[in-house]
Amino acid sequence: MAITSYLDDFDVDPETKQVLDLALEMTRTALGLADDLANGIIAKRIIELARAGERHPDVLCEGALKTNRLQRAMAYAEAGIGMRGASWAAALRLGIHESAAANPR
Repeated sequence: MAITSYLDDFDVDPETKQVLDLALEMTRTALGLADDLANGIIAKRIIELARAGERHPDVLCEGALKTNRLQRAMAYAEAGIGMRGASWAAALRLGIHESAAANPR
């Protein structure tokens, strides 16, 4: 899936567009996505980072993943489910608590 449809007024050269496309695919792969439903959310974050000057696909991907993890953690908080209410294994699968493996309770 190309990021072109999400660029709006962000004018980038072909090389940067390739980097953004790669970062989008890397993020989709890391999240295990099979459909395109989340592309807009992921692309928006990648483009925000690119507007700030980032051009390395690994960093763009990690920035999008961190945003995704934060959104999931916030969803847990809004639902009133603390980390004690969610299993640590589920939290690790979702990437919500990255230090859980190092500090299991």
